[in-house]
Amino acid sequence: MTGAPPRPRTTGSKAHRAWKCPASVVLPQCEDDDQEERSDPARRRGKAIHRYLERVREIGHDDALSEATVEHMGHDEAFLTLINALDLDALPVFLSTEVAFRYNWRTGLAIELGRNLDRAYDSTEHGPPGPDHIDLTIDIDGIEDRPDGRRGLASDYKSGHTKYPAPDRFAQTMLAAQCVRVVYGCVDVVVELIHIHDDGTHHSVRRIVDEWDLDAFVADFRASRELIDHWEAEYRAGRPLGLHEGPHCNYCPARKQCPAKVALVKSIPAELVAMGVESHSFDDQNGTPTTELQVRPGALTVRNAADAWMMVERIEGVLGEIKKQLCGIAWNESIPLPDGRVLGRQETERRKLIGPKAASVLAELYGQQEAMRALTITTSISAVRTLVVAHKQPKQKIETRKGDGALDLVLAQMAKAGAIETKPTEVVRPHVPKKKP
Repeated sequence: MTGAPPRPRTTGSKAHRAWKCPASVVLPQCEDDDQEERSDPARRRGKAIHRYLERVREIGHDDALSEATVEHMGHDEAFLTLINALDLDALPVFLSTEVAFRYNWRTGLAIELGRNLDRAYDSTEHGPPGPDHIDLTIDIDGIEDRPDGRRGLASDYKSGHTKYPAPDRFAQTMLAAQCVRVVYGCVDVVVELIHIHDDGTHHSVRRIVDEWDLDAFVADFRASRELIDHWEAEYRAGRPLGLHEGPHCNYCPARKQCPAKVALVKSIPAELVAMGVESHSFDDQNGTPTTELQVRPGALTVRNAADAWMMVERIEGVLGEIKKQLCGIAWNESIPLPDGRVLGRQETERRKLIGPKAASVLAELYGQQEAMRALTITTSISAVRTLVVAHKQPKQKIETRKGDGALDLVLAQMAKAGAIETKPTEVVRPHVPKKKP
C-alpha cells in the first residue's frame, strides 16, 4: 500500500465507533459515509422528527404541525400520525435545541459554535475544525443552578429501531456532556437518550455523570484518538489493523470488507469448537449414516457463558449478512440445495375473510345469532391508539401521568368492561438494566 486514505472527519454521531474501534477510522470505506447516511430513509425520517420538535419550540405546536403536514402530506402518513401523537408536555421541547459545539479531544476543552446550524459547522466564525477537533450537535441542552453547583443536561432524540448503549457509555452523549460541563461550568451533567417510537410514544434512558466520570471518559477517548496515527502507519505498511468488534460494527460503512469480519468467517469453525460444538455420527431410522452437530454436554458453564454469548452475537451478525446476500441472489435465480430443497422465490396464497361482508353472508344463511358464533373480533392497543389519535380533540393529550388523556380514558373504559387482560412475561435478552433509585 502506498499511503493511507485521507482521514475522515469524526463528528459526534460517528464518535462512538471511532472511540470503540479507532483503527476503523483509517479504513477507506469510512472515508465518507455521509452519503450513506443521507440515502437512508430511517435517517431522513429521524431528521424530520428532529426538525418538527425544533420548530415546536420556535413557532408552537399548531404551526409546526401545519408546516410538517404541508411538507410530508401525500407520501408519509405514518410520520404525520407519529408526530401528532407525540406528548409534547412530556418532552423537553422548550429547552435549548440543536446547540453545536467544537470539542478539542487533545485538551478536553470546548466552545459553543452556535444554535440551529443544521450541521453547517464550517460556516461559523470559527471556520473549519482542526485535526484535534470534533464538531457535534446536542438536540437538547440546558442548565440548572443548584445549591451544590450547576447541573447540565445533554439530551438526544433517537428514532427507529437502532439499539444504543446507555447514555453514560455512549460517546456521543458523553462528548456532549463534556462540552456542557466545560462551556457552562457544570459540576455534573444529566445525559439522556429519548427514544421516539413509531406510534408516537417514547421512553428515555437517563444517567447522571459527575466530574470523575467525565475525566475518565476524556482520558480514554484521548487515548483512542492518539492510536489513530499508529494505525495509519500500520495501514501504510500493509500490516493488520487492531480492529475491535462490538455492537458499533452494525452501522460501520466498512462492515462488509472489515478485516476483522473476514477473519471471523475464517475462524467460525474454531469458534464453534471452542463453544463445545462437535460432530456426532449415527445411523438414522433407515440405517443411513448421518452426521449432525451437537453441543458437548457441560461445555457451557456460568464461567464461560459471557464469552460464549458474545461469540454467538459475532457469528450471528456475519451469518445474518451472508443469508441476506444469498436471498438476494436467490431472488433472481433459484439455488438447488443438496438435500432436495430449493432456495428461491415461492408464491403462496392465503385466504382471508373480510369481516363485515363475511358476517353479512353468514347472517343471511344462518341468522344473526348463529353468525356471531363464527366471528372473532381482534384488535390491539396500538390500533386503538391510532383510532384515538384520529378522533381526539385538537388540544387533547394522548396519554398523561394523571391518566386523563384520550387514550387513557378509552383504555380505562375498556378495563372497566373487562376488555383488557394483563399477562406478565419474562424473557432473557441483552438489555441495559435500570438503575435502582
